[in-house]
Amino acid sequence: VENAPPFETIAEVRLKFRCTQSVFRKFINSLSTAPAFLVVDTLQLQNSSPEPPRRDALPPPSAPADGTMPVEKLPVIVGRETLAVSLKIRALEFKDPKSQLLQTAPASVK
Repeated sequence: VENAPPFETIAEVRLKFRCTQSVFRKFINSLSTAPAFLVVDTLQLQNSSPEPPRRDALPPPSAPADGTMPVEKLPVIVGRETLAVSLKIRALEFKDPKSQLLQTAPASVK
């Protein structure tokens, strides 16, 4: 088999879950410290707040009594949203290059 990839998929898992953005970040970072070589094959994220807050939906700022300029405060939504996560992860095992050469070598060389 000349065009065979130098690895094989030894496991595949599909996950669906909801979490905060910080938990998702920690989960993705943890994949790099796994004992196996893990690859995120597909990833779909959906934010619980797909649209940002509209400026025209906010109440007008009230003028302070001291005559200074009013300060407009936007509601804090960053980091409060949850994510709907759907992903497929594959665990790969890489073949030994020496054994791969022996498999593709002519019978007289083996």
